[in-house]
Parts: sequence; structure tokens; C-alpha cells
Amino acid sequence: MDSFEVLAFYRGISSAKMLTHPAIHKTPKNRAPLNTPHKNHQLADNWFENRFGTRYRSQAVFATSSLTTASFYAKYESVELHPAPAIVRIIPLGPYKYCWSPRISDLVFSLKDPDLGSEVGDILDRAGYCEQNLRNAYESGHEVMIHCEEYISIPIALLKPQETEESKGALIIVDK
Repeated sequence: MDSFEVLAFYRGISSAKMLTHPAIHKTPKNRAPLNTPHKNHQLADNWFENRFGTRYRSQAVFATSSLTTASFYAKYESVELHPAPAIVRIIPLGPYKYCWSPRISDLVFSLKDPDLGSEVGDILDRAGYCEQNLRNAYESGHEVMIHCEEYISIPIALLKPQETEESKGALIIVDK
């Protein structure tokens, strides 16, 4: 059975929050958008709540199976101190739901125009968002929104090399 324990999904984080060991985090319940106009964020959040019963844009952790995409979102405060991108593997703890689009790799690019207004709903209607087929989400490399109470983040430096390349097996942590 496909799960986040078997399929590796990653998240870029701030290098100022660089982790040296696995950590448990609470999922934000009112996440503010970083790169999406607030109005579009709200409209999208309302759409997800109406469609799936979950405000995926403000109450989820974002991840991708693409290390390249995750590294794009890693923030570098000091390249001298942290020359590598701050990337962690994400695994939800306890019950979770997830949502993704087979047509849109990252919703931030579709919602960047502050004048979209009612077009936000049309964009989301066409995107084919669903709460199933984790294997397909993994293979696409698209953004996955994970709704859970808590999740564990594991620095990729602690994972065996094959676990950061296409994740061929279950989670293995290297003891350094």
C-alpha cells in the first residue's frame, strides 16, 4: 500500500531552521500565504473547503516528491553557513488527508495574478484536484497538501542516498 512512509515527499525549509535530527511539528491551522495574493489564497481555501471539507491552503503542510522543487522552496539566509538547501522528508503522524492536482504542479504559479477574482474557482475546477492516488502524486512530482495534526520532518542528510533519489523502499535513517 502506498503511503508517506514508503513514498518519499520533501519540503524546503528555511536554512535558519536547519534541522540536524528528526523533529515533530504541528501543522499550522491558519497558514498565511507567502507567494500568493491573500484574496486568491482565501478564495482557493474556500473552494477546497466546499469541495473536500478541508481548508487545504491554510491548514496543510506542503510537500513534493521532487527534490528540485523542494530545494526551490528552501530559503537561504546564509550560504556560507548552509551551502546546501535545507530539505526535509515529511511523514504525517496519525490520521491524515492529502490533496493534489494531476494538472497543476504548484498552485502558487496559477494564482499569482492578484486580479483573478472569480477565475480562481474556474482554475481549481479544471485542475482535477483529488484526495487519492498517492502513487500518481509521487510520480508527477506535483505539490501535495497534507492535512494532519502533526508531521515528522527528517533532514535528508540523515537518509541513505537511495532514499533521496526516487525512494525505492521504506524509511531508513542513517545514524551519524
